[in-house]
Amino acid sequence: MSNNLVRSITIDSKNNVWVSTQIGLNKISKNNEIKRYFYENNVESGDDITGVFEDTNNAIWAGTKAKGLHKLDGEIFLKVPLTDKKNPVSNIHSILEDANKNLWISTNEGIIKYSIEQKNSIIYNEKDGLISNEFNDNASLKIKDSQFYFGGPNGITSFNTNNFTINKYAPQVLITDFKIKNKSLKLNSVNPILEKTIGFTDNISLNYEEGNFSITFAIPSFINSENNSYQFRLKGLEEEWTYTSENTANYTIQNSGDYTFEVKGANSHGVWNETPTTLKIKVHPAPWRSWWAFLLYSLAIGTAIKFLISIQKSKARLKHELDLEYLESKKIEENNKAKLEFFTNISHEFRTPLTLILGPLQQILTDYNGSSKMYKKLLIVDNSAKYLLQLINRLMDFRKLEENLFKLEAAEGNIVKFLREIFLSFTEFAKYGGYEYNFHTAEDEILVYYDRYKLERVFYNLISNAFRYTPKNGVINFRVAQENGAIIISVEDAGIGISKENQEKIFDRFFEINSSNNKSDSYNKGTGIGLSIAKNIVKLHKGQIEVQNNENDIGSVFNVILPLGKEHLNEDEIIKDFKFSDDISQYVNQQNLTPVIIEDELTDKIIDAEKATIILVEDNKPLRKFMKGLLKENYNILEAENGKIGLKMAIKHLPNLIVSDVVMPVMVGTELCSEIKNNIKTSHIPIILLTSRSSLIYKLEGLESGADDYISKPFNITEFKIRIQNLLKSSNRLKEKFSGEEAIFSNEVIISSLDEKLYKKALSIIEDNISNEEFNIPFFCSELGVSRTMLFIKIKAWNNFTPNDFIQHFRMKRAAQLLEQGKINISEVSYKVGFKSPKYFSKCFFKKYGETPSQYSNKFSDF
Repeated sequence: MSNNLVRSITIDSKNNVWVSTQIGLNKISKNNEIKRYFYENNVESGDDITGVFEDTNNAIWAGTKAKGLHKLDGEIFLKVPLTDKKNPVSNIHSILEDANKNLWISTNEGIIKYSIEQKNSIIYNEKDGLISNEFNDNASLKIKDSQFYFGGPNGITSFNTNNFTINKYAPQVLITDFKIKNKSLKLNSVNPILEKTIGFTDNISLNYEEGNFSITFAIPSFINSENNSYQFRLKGLEEEWTYTSENTANYTIQNSGDYTFEVKGANSHGVWNETPTTLKIKVHPAPWRSWWAFLLYSLAIGTAIKFLISIQKSKARLKHELDLEYLESKKIEENNKAKLEFFTNISHEFRTPLTLILGPLQQILTDYNGSSKMYKKLLIVDNSAKYLLQLINRLMDFRKLEENLFKLEAAEGNIVKFLREIFLSFTEFAKYGGYEYNFHTAEDEILVYYDRYKLERVFYNLISNAFRYTPKNGVINFRVAQENGAIIISVEDAGIGISKENQEKIFDRFFEINSSNNKSDSYNKGTGIGLSIAKNIVKLHKGQIEVQNNENDIGSVFNVILPLGKEHLNEDEIIKDFKFSDDISQYVNQQNLTPVIIEDELTDKIIDAEKATIILVEDNKPLRKFMKGLLKENYNILEAENGKIGLKMAIKHLPNLIVSDVVMPVMVGTELCSEIKNNIKTSHIPIILLTSRSSLIYKLEGLESGADDYISKPFNITEFKIRIQNLLKSSNRLKEKFSGEEAIFSNEVIISSLDEKLYKKALSIIEDNISNEEFNIPFFCSELGVSRTMLFIKIKAWNNFTPNDFIQHFRMKRAAQLLEQGKINISEVSYKVGFKSPKYFSKCFFKKYGETPSQYSNKFSDF
């Protein structure tokens, strides 16, 4: 046996020695065999055994420090439960037995009397007269059969067991309080539940909100009442009794029904009353769990089932209708496909005759030497034919888009400038219709990867639709904004708007919204494929296009959202080494051309008065210098970097021609064109606009509204020179015609509409005053409504005459007509054309025609 702290040594009736230790219990038999108890796994880490006791029946009892009282049963010790009604007692110090076979056990909770026969226990503590509740190990002594001594830290407690009596009085338990949600019930309250005090109440009725309650009870036994104990249960909710020393029971009832609360009590000596105290409790159901609620639920479920059955029938009917609609849509799809195939096939047939028309027409324009009026009409025919060819190509492109055969050809560029030029394409149309037409952007440069040719079609379609569905004098806004890694381009109109149901269909092919507005013939009802093409092109750019109505449903807003950067594009969708339309290398690298020397100087003077003067208005300095190098050998070249400077130069120098870019800072080319054509001093000056846009609608509208010609960038240098040369020749031919021998009066048409009106008015004044001898320059200026200087400028622009020569020219023309008729003599002719002296008339006539009036008249006398 190992060396451990020995608590006690006891010899039993069989001469076995029991040695209790700090780690277990050892039994030493007569033959010195040792049997160990309470050791865990036969290692020295078991229980602390305070002592071993053998009762009169030779039963072996063992007390422990932590696990309470144990009794030997065969070869093992079984635990005997000892309680103080609150907590189990586990610390045993010593054990004695009285004559009535009761064990008296000292513990840390007091002294326990344990009946071996009845197997129950009673605890005595300081309240019963003990010096202390604490005792020492094995500090006990029995004198005779009834006098016991127990020692503890505070002294010795002695008592005679014969003097102990048991309190057998166990009165009926009383219910003293009933609380709902921690509030006691009171009589005469606003919502009285109790008709009597709770102690005289046999049953109680609660609604569904009062199911959280507590019941307080007490047993009227006042001898050591702290040791009273109770058992209670709520029948209907639980069947087992709950044992406690507390006098309150708490419940939360979730289900309605009838319940019965039962409670029994025991006095301090553990004597129980046999009849429990009862309280019947009825909990009413919540309204949604009442019988009529369940009736409503049944009706609702029945209705729902009936409704579901009807829905199933409707779904079956709808499925049938959808199947029919699917078949119909499939048929429509087949019809559309047949239409597109027909359009595609007929487009191929159209392209051949159009090509045959365009070829000779280009040759005619290149070699044309006729009037500028006819040249302009030929340009419109040429551009219209090209536009028709472009429409046919678009239809074929639509087929490619539908079959996903269209390839994106994107390159990085300033999309703001690109969009601004598209916007400017419609400015003249906006002025004609009285529209308020605005372009809004917070930034002048936003770099985006996009396909210029394809994206141009998107915005021409959106803007033309805005004009088509917006009444005259309406508002159309074009907005460009950068937001969250994308660019948002909005086209807003103040038209008829788009209904919610049509907003989902607007991008379907062949879908067209009816409009009741009377629109210009230039914007007739379309084919219904424009927005479908636009959506496909935007989708090709990995962007989005959406539509919504403006506030108060006045007009609509189309938003095109394009991502910035190039991560969203494939490598084969990006053009390598792309060159902008203003990139000078596209002009320098043209083959078979004499190198052009570019001089870095800005001139504002006419070098050679014999040469025609051209103003180049271009904000791209390298390109402007290059164009100057192309033309300076044959013309006087003046340069301007924007429209405002170009306008000042035009007013100062009155050039023979202006070549201007469209998109420039300060003043754009179209605004410059408008200012030039609407200024009486400069309205006669022809203008060529340079545009990066390929759409011919720009050129068709521009030619009708002021510009004399358009050249697309990048341009062919040879064509560029020829177009300038032809326009100047046309202007000179018109002057020669005015100053030639043919009679020209007010039925002739001039280049600009403002000059046409002024010229017709001048001819009308001359005709009205051709016989007026007092008709002179001041009178002419007064009647025409211009200054003397302006009169000289305009007449020189028309025919290189001075005002006097201009009047004299028409007087001589009229005199020649009268002499040819031979109805009046020469003197009368001189007075008819405003000459006071026939002699002076003859002198002027001879100067004009190289012969006298009589000689001229005699040539017609034989007829």
